[in-house]
This record gives sequence, C-alpha cells and structure tokens, in this order.
Amino acid sequence: MAKIVLGLGTSHSPMLCVPSKEWVTSYGVKDQHDPSVGHYQELHRQNAARLAAEINLETCQERYQTVQGAMDTMAKTLQRVSPNAVVIIGDDHHEMFPEDHMPAVNVYWGEKYLNLPVDLERVPPFRRSGMWAYRPEQPEWYPCRADLGRHIIESLIAQQFDVSHSRSVPADREIGHAFNFIVRRFMAASNPIPQVPVFLNTYFPPTQPAVSRCYAFGKALRRAIDSWDASKSIAIIASGGLSHFIVDEEFDRSMLAAMEQKDEAGICRWPESKFQSGTSETKTWIVLAGAMEKTALQMRLINYVPCYRSLAGTGVGAGFAEWV
Repeated sequence: MAKIVLGLGTSHSPMLCVPSKEWVTSYGVKDQHDPSVGHYQELHRQNAARLAAEINLETCQERYQTVQGAMDTMAKTLQRVSPNAVVIIGDDHHEMFPEDHMPAVNVYWGEKYLNLPVDLERVPPFRRSGMWAYRPEQPEWYPCRADLGRHIIESLIAQQFDVSHSRSVPADREIGHAFNFIVRRFMAASNPIPQVPVFLNTYFPPTQPAVSRCYAFGKALRRAIDSWDASKSIAIIASGGLSHFIVDEEFDRSMLAAMEQKDEAGICRWPESKFQSGTSETKTWIVLAGAMEKTALQMRLINYVPCYRSLAGTGVGAGFAEWV
C-alpha cells in the first residue's frame, strides 16, 4: 500500500520571489490603487504608526532572506525524503478554469503538463522580476502520476466527494502558478517529482468549499492515498496563503498553532468571511492539516514571517511548515 511520508505547506506569493527592494517601491505602491486591497487610506490611518519601523529596506531585506532560507530548508527536506509522487493542493486564478467554469475541487490525472515561457510584456511590471519562480525560459514538461490521480478520484467519489476531473490542459490555458511554483522552487528542474495537481477553488463564489469541508476533504484524501494498492511513498504539499493582501498576524499564528496541535476545532473555528481574497488560500493548508491528522507525522513550523510592504499593512503572512 502507498504511504504518506511527508507534508509541506508553503506560501507562494510572487512578492517572495522579487528583490526585497521592490516590496515597498513596486508592490506597496501598487496596493494604493489596487481594488483587491479595499479601503487603503483607512487602513493607512489605522496602521501607519504601528508599522512605521517595519517599512524600510533593511527590514524587508532581513525578511526576504528569512523566507528564502525557509524555502531552501523545505527544498532540502523534499529532496532528502524523495517521495515517489507528490499530491499538490493549490488554487486557480482563472489560469486553468475560466470564469464560467470553476469547480469546487478538481483532480488532474493526465500523464504530464507543459509549462511555457511567459511574454514579460504581458506581465504587470511589479511581477516581472519574480516570474522565474513560475515560468521557465524554455518549455518544460512536468510528469504526473495518472494512476494515482485516477485512484484518488475514484476513492473520493466512493467517499461521497463529487469531484471534477481533467486529463489535459487546453492550448489557451495553463496549469497555474500554485503548481508551477512548487516544481520550480522546491524540485530539481531537470528531474521533477511526478505529481497529482488538486485544484481547490478558494477564491471564487459560489463554489468555494467551506472550512469544515476542506478539513473533511483532507481526511478523505489521506484515506484515498492510504488505499492505493502500490508500494509508493507520497508527499502532500499545500501551496498558497497565508493572510494577504492585508497581513493578519493573529489569524495566521492562531491557525498555525492549531495545525501544530492537530486541533480540528481550532482550525475550523474561523468564519468564512476570513477566507476571502488571498487569505482564502489558507484553505489549501487546511486540507493538508486534515490529511495529516491521523498520520504519525508531526508539524514543524520552519518559520512565519509577516512580510509587510506598505504602511497600510498590506503584504503577505508567509508561512513555511513541514510534517515529518
């Protein structure tokens, strides 16, 4: 039977992949006019005095180095454990699924998928220097475990999770940043680990799974992997989160502590209103936490870094953890 040997949870914000000097000058400036941020001026009024000592090049550089070190540690763990396959839980930003078709959960069970270079002229300027972590300079094919993907689908259906499925990526679509980031930042590009991409719709109503449903889905995913009749080792990776585009340290730290304690009630106590916009990606971690609950693996928090980029408190709560 298959065995889950590792869990990893990581933020995947492009902000973590650009030079630290751009945190304030590019991303922070962008936030002043970004409708996804909301009431920027009011947030600035509330937070400017508290964050005055946080928004400077020295602090941003220190935090940049910390998050790079955390991701380097995770990459080494993944390479050391060297699982036969990884199940990656990520969200979609209309990359794979268009606005008129957004499944709550989709499992990809194709044999492979293609990651293509990006035309930087079509990328917003503040994101361009971070594209190396998502897109290659030359086309790259990434292998998948179609047999495991199909088994997961069949097992989930049997457990009354009516998931969607896909076997190929349309020519005008892409698999998405949540999955490409894991390959390019944590794996050897010349020999990526075969994966099963699992899409979780965290962003777009009305098909967002509730927090408790995400945790239950994680439990079902573990049972699906455990029941795979193959002597293979499997890692589960959550890609995304934590709080953004407004950093909420209290929420992030509380959620991470509950995950460390395998406290289902503590994880699921938050209202759905907390899981909107970028913070919604925390649900990928909740699926992972549900999957890890009944395993012998224990969470180790590598680091949590509140990466502020403006006096309004915008940025990303960057979390990095492994279940070993």
